[in-house]
Amino acid sequence: MVTLDQTARQILALPREAGTPEAAMARELVTRHLSALGYKVQVQKFSFTPASLRAFPIFGAGLGGLALVLLPFLASSQLPAWAPLALWLPGLLALAVVAGGIGLGWVPLGDAPREDANLIATRGAPPRRWIVAHLDSKAQGHSMAGRLIAVWAIGLAIGVLTLLSLSRLTGPLSPIWLAIGAVLALGAGTLAGRGRLRGRSLGARDNGTGIVAALAAAEAASDPSVGILITGAEEFGLVGARVFARLAEISRK
Repeated sequence: MVTLDQTARQILALPREAGTPEAAMARELVTRHLSALGYKVQVQKFSFTPASLRAFPIFGAGLGGLALVLLPFLASSQLPAWAPLALWLPGLLALAVVAGGIGLGWVPLGDAPREDANLIATRGAPPRRWIVAHLDSKAQGHSMAGRLIAVWAIGLAIGVLTLLSLSRLTGPLSPIWLAIGAVLALGAGTLAGRGRLRGRSLGARDNGTGIVAALAAAEAASDPSVGILITGAEEFGLVGARVFARLAEISRK
């Protein structure tokens, strides 16, 4: 039997972006290892749209563009005081709807759907507990810390620009505040843009350690009611986990 160390080294040598041949090869390695341990492995296939990962960069770019359009409205004394708010709020809502549609896979942006799969490993008894890890490695240029900073920057920029639009109702704004709003929006858009699709990570952390831990737990588990769930396309919005949860809910009804 191939040892866990050998299997782990083979898996971690592959860049496992969801829906790629390397991810399929890694999934086969996991399947073989679990099967050798006596698990019955079910492959739960699904498709997803890779464009969903572009939602955040597009939202950031749109926010920066909307801020540039908003600034003349904030600075002008010729326009009604309510004009900036009338531009900002509908524009922000439209941007959220577009980005949300892309994130949920409703707008494919010309990208062909990809095929990926979950692995559901059981040993006879219906599972009462699951050991879960995701197989796919990071598909965007951001680290987790970078993504969190980008989210905070986006939130701060939205908050400041909303306050500026409201403040314009009471009178002209200082150029300093206009400059702060512009810098925040453009900076947030730039940070969000780093989240675009470009993943060739080997995933030694996060998913890599998770997979190794799940396989080690599978070797050590003696309770047949413990199942192993290896999800796919986690980096594209928890696609595999959502597919598993939805189908499990349907099967219970």
